[in-house]
Amino acid sequence: MRFLPFINGKLFLVIYGVYAVALIILLSKKLKGNDEYYVATGLDEVQYYVLDNKYSLENMFYYITYRLYAKGILLKNEEEKTFYVNKSVSTYLSSIEKKVYRLYLEKFAPKDFKSSMLNENQFKGYYYSIYNELITKGLIKDSDMIKKNKSTLKMGILIIFIPGVWRLIGGIASNMPVTALVMEIIITFIIIRVVLSSRVNDNLTNKGYASKRAFEKQYNSIINDSDSSSNTNGGYANTMQEFLIGAAWMNFLGVNNIYKNSGSDTSTFFNNDSSFDSSDSGDSSDSSDSGSSCSACSSCGGCGSGGD
Repeated sequence: MRFLPFINGKLFLVIYGVYAVALIILLSKKLKGNDEYYVATGLDEVQYYVLDNKYSLENMFYYITYRLYAKGILLKNEEEKTFYVNKSVSTYLSSIEKKVYRLYLEKFAPKDFKSSMLNENQFKGYYYSIYNELITKGLIKDSDMIKKNKSTLKMGILIIFIPGVWRLIGGIASNMPVTALVMEIIITFIIIRVVLSSRVNDNLTNKGYASKRAFEKQYNSIINDSDSSSNTNGGYANTMQEFLIGAAWMNFLGVNNIYKNSGSDTSTFFNNDSSFDSSDSGDSSDSSDSGSSCSACSSCGGCGSGGD
């Protein structure tokens, strides 16, 4: 039985197209609004880093290297692109910072870093201790919100495609031309992928985005202030801003571009990069580093056709 047989093919194509676009817009707003109320919250540099980057041992190594340099603990040999310890500086380091610091007791180039040089469980535990803290604060989606978004998307896709697929099956059974409808369904699917995949796979909540933007605005303000004053933290602010917000740090460290996440993985609708099993966190004793490292950091601041 054809769906809405009293509507000719050309008219059905128009009605179905408008129907699909309207539902995609509504679904997009629904996915974005699953965390309705939000107020930006203050972030420190480590929290911003976790919000802006997926876990990567290599990425964390570069970040901590750059942070140590920005604080004057490491010096750089410009010709060799190597870094080494500034023995004239003595300051508090978290246990995670100490592990990176030790690699530079002799001159070392960041591009030569291998994951075997560090205990990854400790760094993963450190990263996810902060990640889980940001979930608790409502800046990163928790498992319930992720499941809710996925259920909403699945239901929305069914509602969008049922009329088109029903019309298509009826058209094929009735030996009616359906090429145009097939193309419309394919185009609708592509639009859904482009528009909605980022919504469902995005880790950050509305509050998370607001907090991230507020941090960047504050940092840029510090940069502007340091340009017009003799602020002693100006050099540090400019240096860390290049790593956290800009891209100049990659050339500075002599490394290739690495994957940064402030968007989402669109390889699949239902890929869940947001969840983290605490059993994977490695050495739980390092989870306490989130506070100590932050304190050290904060000191510097988806039938019709033409012929139907």
